[in-house]
Amino acid sequence: LMHSRHVWLVVAEIDDYKFFFNKYEEAERKLCRFIVLNILNEIAQSFGAVESVYFPFNRYVFFIAPDEQELGGETGLRIGEAFQTALKRYMKLYEVQLSIGTSQIESDLADAPSAYDRALNALSQKFYTGKSSVNVYDPKFSQQSRSCYPTEVEKRILMAFKHNNEIEGNEMFVAFLDGLRDQGEAPDSIRFLTGEMLAGLFRDLREIKSMPVNCEMMETFINEIKEKETFEELRAKVKELITFILHTISIESCTMSPVAKGIEYMRIKLGWDISLQEVAKYVGMSPSYFSTLFKQEKNCNFVEYLVRMRMERSIELLERSDMTVAQVANEIGYMSYRYFIKVFKDYYELTPTQYRDGLR
Repeated sequence: LMHSRHVWLVVAEIDDYKFFFNKYEEAERKLCRFIVLNILNEIAQSFGAVESVYFPFNRYVFFIAPDEQELGGETGLRIGEAFQTALKRYMKLYEVQLSIGTSQIESDLADAPSAYDRALNALSQKFYTGKSSVNVYDPKFSQQSRSCYPTEVEKRILMAFKHNNEIEGNEMFVAFLDGLRDQGEAPDSIRFLTGEMLAGLFRDLREIKSMPVNCEMMETFINEIKEKETFEELRAKVKELITFILHTISIESCTMSPVAKGIEYMRIKLGWDISLQEVAKYVGMSPSYFSTLFKQEKNCNFVEYLVRMRMERSIELLERSDMTVAQVANEIGYMSYRYFIKVFKDYYELTPTQYRDGLR
């Protein structure tokens, strides 16, 4: 690092790591990480790598000192793009894509920790630029939150939904999100504010109708928002969750059987590990009594109905999205995509891939 003004610190991460983790067994994950590191190392060496470090479980860090004349941000961009091009060309065994953040070391080796933080800041901008993107550190993007909690905005949105102005309420929420994006709010801050506002709206709307507030469901909303890696994903999830909240409250405000109430709960928790005991507790019954009522009303047991719901949802995702089979499995609550394939084949007598190929 003698000529530190020419040294770039590059951080790469695998996108959708949760899907990657669930898709492959541990031995395969280790092999994949090893292959990715080798590919990136080779490209880094071609640019003049000084050192590389792998931080478990999903972060690759490189110190690179290009021999060429310094080109400012263009150098960091070119390194990142070369990483991605090589990964697409040479990675054949596994389905992975990278997002990359880069920053230049400004003075000497003592600046390395700060440069690492700046590269992470750049990497976080994939929230706006999308997955599989290369982002060079820009000081105008700060990780600090610029916003206080939007109490007045929340009140206006609540008032719209309270008076059944669903379109207006949705538009106000989306405008709020777009405003945060336009002012360059930190991604983690946007996730926090969005999750808290959704949970707050859910609580307030239920209290208006004198309904008990389910804290676990509020926590589910917040967790689902936290998992979204990009702004567009978060925006779409917000619309989906608002529709669910309003629909659920509308149904519950009418006379609703315990089984119907349980099924609505199963829909929102479909991507999680759902048990009969959990759903029975939600509707306020013993598992054995709820199981009996369920079979009487639906002519099948709880597990059979849950499998049917998951299979029907998997068909929708295979038909209407470009999700991989592993991503579909994760979305509907199967942590092992191999088990999902087995259940799907038992249910439809063909694999998910065969089903999707038959649509073409």
